[in-house]
This record gives sequence, structure tokens and C-alpha cells, in this order.
Amino acid sequence: MHVKREYFINVGGREDKVKVELEEKESFYEVVIDDNKYAVDFAQLNEVDYSIIIDGKSYAVEMSEKGGNKYEVIVDGENFNVEILN
Repeated sequence: MHVKREYFINVGGREDKVKVELEEKESFYEVVIDDNKYAVDFAQLNEVDYSIIIDGKSYAVEMSEKGGNKYEVIVDGENFNVEILN
């Protein structure tokens, strides 16, 4: 699987255009975000909790939909309000 997309997002009041490319490898995903490449492995633990490993570093992520394209994302205790604009 190989996916390429552009998103317009708002994170904490700051709007950005983000280019995302995702390619499934044998045991992980290769993710390119704005020309930065990452090796990513993740597991969905329940409806809102995820365990994500990016380039060998582990993150606890909680993501809740707040209606429409708005999400509350908590990464290792740090809160982000995210809206996907397109």
C-alpha cells in the first residue's frame, strides 16, 4: 500500500499545509511528512488509545473525535486540538 495526500490542518490555532506519504513495509510503515522520513509502528489499544513507535521512540497517544473534522489529541500528556480543514 502506498498513499500520498495533502492536508490543510489547524493545530492550536495555527494553519498549515502538510504533505503525507505512507508506505507499508514488512513490519512497519514508512511515513514521509513534508520531506521528513520516519519508521512508524503502531497499535490501537482501544477506541481512543494508541501506542506509537516513531524511529524507535515510544509515544502514548489518546485521540478523541470532537465532531466534524475536529479532534483532541493527547501525546504523552501534551494536549493538541486538531482540525482537518480539507
